[in-house]
Amino acid sequence: MRSRRLSSAALAATTLFALSACGGSPEGPGSAASPASSAPLPGNRTAGKVTAPADLAGSKTITYCSTFTNPPRSYTENGAQVGAEVDLGKALATTLGLTPKWVQVRVDGIVPALLGGQCDMIVSQLKITPDRDATAWQLPYSIAATQLVVAKGNPKGIGDFASLSGKKVAAPDGTVAHDLLEQMNKIFASSGRPPAQIVPLSGTTDLFQQVAAGVIDAAATTFSAGSYYIGKAPDRLEMAGEPCLSDVKAGGRMGFMIAKADEELFHAMEKAMTAVRESGEYKEIFHRYALDKETLDAAEASNPVACVPAEAGS
Repeated sequence: MRSRRLSSAALAATTLFALSACGGSPEGPGSAASPASSAPLPGNRTAGKVTAPADLAGSKTITYCSTFTNPPRSYTENGAQVGAEVDLGKALATTLGLTPKWVQVRVDGIVPALLGGQCDMIVSQLKITPDRDATAWQLPYSIAATQLVVAKGNPKGIGDFASLSGKKVAAPDGTVAHDLLEQMNKIFASSGRPPAQIVPLSGTTDLFQQVAAGVIDAAATTFSAGSYYIGKAPDRLEMAGEPCLSDVKAGGRMGFMIAKADEELFHAMEKAMTAVRESGEYKEIFHRYALDKETLDAAEASNPVACVPAEAGS
């Protein structure tokens, strides 16, 4: 009987997300909305303020690589490519007097696509790491925080990773969030507390369906994904605690990438990013998708919290 009840609940949650995805954009605080058709075109305030490299200026286009599988940063909705990264990419291109052309690439092939000349720049969420400095220029554009998401009302009283002892927690397999849960379990073991029961799942949507259905106690994922799916089902889900970082020292910075040979384009994009930020449009783009806490401005003005205490890695 219990398995039947869980299956019915999971089915109801699946239906809920499916209906939400087909309907209009959610509204209200904390919801990730799709851009309104009446919104101004990205980059209007800064159009043509930065000189593009001669080869791109001649063609008046720039080619971007993206995955379009990471809502609300970049995804496809009703046949259109949308998201915070899409709007920011358009604003940067317009600032250089260019029109963007988009190429969709699988996440595991996106860096090779850039280095192979399939695009001029990656406009997709990639962690900034020293290892990539040898082959590419990395242009910071946001941070990526980790967030715990629970059922509405937070019935298990979850507040942070330290409160997950004995709880059933899901995370996308092989992600930073999954690694953080394993690190936290080391601390639980050393202090004699029950570990969290980690449930690795292949799809992000599965996480939130199972939280909404009560099959698992919490999901550990990115703040941006949490914001997006809570916006789809605000009566079933909520965030638990504040966003946190896997590595406070590194700052959780995410970047767009440009091949090392294209130094002129990198410096032009640095100027374009500064212009878009100074115009106020950068913050407006992130606010449109409920990602205010993941802007560079927010990171620079806050004291980030570590998801897991330092002793977990010792």
